[in-house]
Amino acid sequence: MDFKSSLITIFIEETETDNPNYPLFRRYFKSRNSRLIQLILAGLSDAPTNQTLLTGLGYFHENNKILSKLIKFYTNACEKEQNIEKFKEHCIDFFIYTQPDGYDALANLKLIFQADEQKLNVLEDVIKMIGDQNAVIDF
Repeated sequence: MDFKSSLITIFIEETETDNPNYPLFRRYFKSRNSRLIQLILAGLSDAPTNQTLLTGLGYFHENNKILSKLIKFYTNACEKEQNIEKFKEHCIDFFIYTQPDGYDALANLKLIFQADEQKLNVLEDVIKMIGDQNAVIDF
């Protein structure tokens, strides 16, 4: 199914409003709505680093286990993201969404970005930050 960019824009705007209709969104995400995932994937094909769409994909995964798609699109977003702060956000979210499934997103991203010192440094910071948080929780 082809989605017009206007429909994707409406979805993003509705999600980012001050008062989104969370009960309605949850219902569609939890019901494994095939049109919703198609909409999100179509949006990510056009805007691979869009945080709202990536978050939607992550939430869809929490309810429907689409790990291979999640890995593909988050990896792509991290590769394409030029804004280092947004890259950091993608890395953290990627870790959070895949960690319960046993996927080590940060280790895999480190392999991908071995030659990119700036992104590698961000990954090291994220790994340290997560390690520090785990140390506090383990206390």
